[in-house]
Amino acid sequence: MRELLFAGLFALTLTTSALAADTAVKLTADDLLRLARPSAGECYAVKPPANVTGGPEHLFAWRSDGGAASVRVPVPADGYYAVSSLGLWGPWAEGRLGRFVMTGGDAKFPGAYQGWYGTPPDPPYRLRDFNWGVAYLTAPAVDLSFEPAGGGGRLLVLADLKLQPRSEDGLKPEDRDHRVPAAVTATDAAAAAVAPAGRVTPSPVFDAQQVRGNEWTVFVPHVKQTPKIDGNLSEWGELPIVIDASLVPQRGWATPPPEGDADLSARVAVSWDGKHLYLAALVRDDQKTARAAKDPWGSPFNCDSLVVNISLPGWLASGVRSQGAAPLQVSYGLSYYAPGVSPRPLGSECRYAVNDTVDGYALEAAISFASMGWKPAMVGDRFPLGLILVDVDPHKPGGLRFDQYGWNYGPGSTAGTGEARLMGAEPAAGEIIAERETLAPGAPLRYVGTIDAQGAATLQTLEVAPVGGKEAVASFALGKAIAAPGRYRVWGQLPLPTLPEGQYEVRMLWK
Repeated sequence: MRELLFAGLFALTLTTSALAADTAVKLTADDLLRLARPSAGECYAVKPPANVTGGPEHLFAWRSDGGAASVRVPVPADGYYAVSSLGLWGPWAEGRLGRFVMTGGDAKFPGAYQGWYGTPPDPPYRLRDFNWGVAYLTAPAVDLSFEPAGGGGRLLVLADLKLQPRSEDGLKPEDRDHRVPAAVTATDAAAAAVAPAGRVTPSPVFDAQQVRGNEWTVFVPHVKQTPKIDGNLSEWGELPIVIDASLVPQRGWATPPPEGDADLSARVAVSWDGKHLYLAALVRDDQKTARAAKDPWGSPFNCDSLVVNISLPGWLASGVRSQGAAPLQVSYGLSYYAPGVSPRPLGSECRYAVNDTVDGYALEAAISFASMGWKPAMVGDRFPLGLILVDVDPHKPGGLRFDQYGWNYGPGSTAGTGEARLMGAEPAAGEIIAERETLAPGAPLRYVGTIDAQGAATLQTLEVAPVGGKEAVASFALGKAIAAPGRYRVWGQLPLPTLPEGQYEVRMLWK
């Protein structure tokens, strides 16, 4: 059977194995990705760690920024059910696997998902069963919610969610008291049921819900003029990002804190084109410290530097724009260097330049998206971005010789780092992620995604086009108004026409 491949999107695999005899309902990672509705954070698909075998090819992940992620679960008949999940279990790490509980209506399930441990087992990661507990569930469907419960981590990673009938005989007294009412309406419940493969809607479906999550997002404009990367910032205009004591604790940290703005502070701007992320910074520093010319380049934290940290998002890492295996985070040490000395090597297609100023230095950089793990960049791409401004003053008294600011580090995105969103000419941009990477001809394209808006905008059309092609092969008029600034979670499906086999992408056209 011929398949249609969709570019830059998650690959999810349908589960076709039969249910266990005592399992009434099983939602796969595919189903959870489609049905989950987070009030904050985002849901996406991840590949299991390399040592995890025998499970599904992809897992469901919710990166929590607080709030809850609810799932409408079909219930065959009123009665008691044990609710469980196969989930990922691995080593503890800040911002990674966390602890989550489940609620339904006023009922709180007694069990919990705890994805981390303190003593490393062998192998380091595994899939294990997590029992949420037993409750009386009301047909035709119930809303079950995952909620963070501390523990330092923020990721919930599951392979499935199962309901198994239980007899009232032998239940614990507390289990009898856990009762979850039916979801609001039977119509909504039917829409939330696991959809049969191949069902096509006669018109496009697009839903959006405003959520928390972009309070720490920097909107990156497309370049009007490509910078020369010579340390002359005259072509940049305004430098809107402020790095000084005012960002603490609202948008970062100071550890150890500088003595004042003259000791260390900066104003920064970023822009982009298809090949590069561009950065300009005007740094105030009362004692500039470069590495000694005779010494090799070491850590950027050993001299005055602006360190740029970027993480590769999973939905780009798994798509056709991926440049192959890439680390979870790439760092670029834009270190100060004395006149006549060469700058720190950054890698292929990356460069920067520094100029001295009266009270510090000016810095200009071009960082290739290929070195980050994907190319070309497109309107709507988003990725975690953090900056660390480093000051080394060896001639000052002890305790004042090193200080730094961290910008965009907090509850904004993966591992506590806020995000960058690449913008076009309109005040809103976003990404569409297909439920599955391969589609049979005639099957609908089900999708999820997010939109970040700086102001009011209208999503006029969704287009399906060949990857890298200019002409759309399918167009769906929406006229969806985004009335207020913020982040929006979107989901829906498109009834695709018969298309030739190939790789396609979904574009948002704004008005």
